[in-house]
Amino acid sequence: MLLITGALAFAAACSNDDDDNTLTIAPPQLPPGIASFSPCDKGQELPLAQVPAAIADSINNLFPGWKIDKLIQYTQNGQVFYGLEIEKGIDEIDILFTDAGQLVSYGPDDDDDQQISIGSLPADVVTYIANNYPGFVLDDAEIEIEYGQSFYEVEIKGPGTDDDLKVYFDGNNVYVCEVKKSDNSGSNDDDDDSGGGNDDDDDNGSNDDDDDNGGGNDDDDDNGSNDDDDNGGGNDDDDDNGGGTGGGNDDDDDDDDGNDDDDN
Repeated sequence: MLLITGALAFAAACSNDDDDNTLTIAPPQLPPGIASFSPCDKGQELPLAQVPAAIADSINNLFPGWKIDKLIQYTQNGQVFYGLEIEKGIDEIDILFTDAGQLVSYGPDDDDDQQISIGSLPADVVTYIANNYPGFVLDDAEIEIEYGQSFYEVEIKGPGTDDDLKVYFDGNNVYVCEVKKSDNSGSNDDDDDSGGGNDDDDDNGSNDDDDDNGGGNDDDDDNGSNDDDDNGGGNDDDDDNGGGTGGGNDDDDDDDDGNDDDDN
């Protein structure tokens, strides 16, 4: 019965007001004394061996036959929570517990947010942003669901290039948290494999394209320089031996510091 109730609540989480185009989401129905989950907190993933016994017992009682697949620890407002992904066959559920094993909320494991129009945001949300983020412009809006709790995720653009934010509101249209848009995914690039890069195909946290060894501002930089296909600190293209015994400014500089093309 618990699963059916949760599924119905999830399906009814979003609805349109008949009088206008405002899209409303269900307010969180949480245990007394528990605040809304903060979707800005990505938490810390832990080994499954660290699932608290009280939570394991709760899952066995509430979701018999389900297998724990993932464990994430959160600390919000001084209280510790545990988020779990559980699965049974092809079905998956995200569940949030207190550290004492009390069920907070749950819902289907679905990473697809629902895109909504700016015009469908509640007036309270729009007014809050206008009053608290002067100079920012509404750019995008979605419904994000975390552990069965629904949130308005509003992207706003600031006057500076690095000012873009994601601001979250709960089903009561109350502000929950904000995060820099770039911080939400941990990087500012495409195909960033090791985190913190501002580039495409950045493997070691640099600001370039196809930078494999870190610190370069270039394309296909192998040893931390500012060039294309650099193997030894040069500022050139296809510099294989580091120009001037380290630092050529040419193309295809193989031996020393030539300022030419195809310098052998």
